[in-house]
Amino acid sequence: MDGSTFRFDEYCNDFVSSEPVKVIECITINNLFDVVMAKYNVFKYPNKPSWIPKDDSDIISHAIKIVEMCGDKGVFEYVRTRFPHLENGLGKYL
Repeated sequence: MDGSTFRFDEYCNDFVSSEPVKVIECITINNLFDVVMAKYNVFKYPNKPSWIPKDDSDIISHAIKIVEMCGDKGVFEYVRTRFPHLENGLGKYL
């Protein structure tokens, strides 16, 4: 199908087509959680993958990227509130 008939619907957070679409295959999933866990590397708190620093310092660089992308400096305050042990690393951003 031509992808130009699809648009992103922000209300339902999904792509929808303005034209009828023929169903090619229907897959029944009884336990979506198990399917997602098997397909993706999902780490459940408090387990972290070895490549994430144990001191959570990577959160500061993620916060900086968010501010650079959207300009919302409130993310620094959120990090300070949620991760008080990172406050020293945020010093110049607060």
